[in-house]
Amino acid sequence: MPMFVYLQGFSRVIRRARRARRLTQAQLAAAAGVARTTLNQLENGVFPDIGVKKLMAILGAVGHRLTVVPVRGREAPDYLRMASTSAPK
Repeated sequence: MPMFVYLQGFSRVIRRARRARRLTQAQLAAAAGVARTTLNQLENGVFPDIGVKKLMAILGAVGHRLTVVPVRGREAPDYLRMASTSAPK
């Protein structure tokens, strides 16, 4: 069953999954190819910024995956319009 989590909720999900697999932060960080300090910051909700690749690697190492779903009730962004208005002239 899919679980929907906002960015702030990743800290709890990752910590629970890591502990359920009895991994230390250092072990999970090594498995995901990230620094232990990055993982520590993520678990404590104090990370300044994390890339999608790093987040996907961490989630994958604990048996989760990142899925993007559209928000209900909102119109899908018009990417073509956005690209054409922000392109240099």
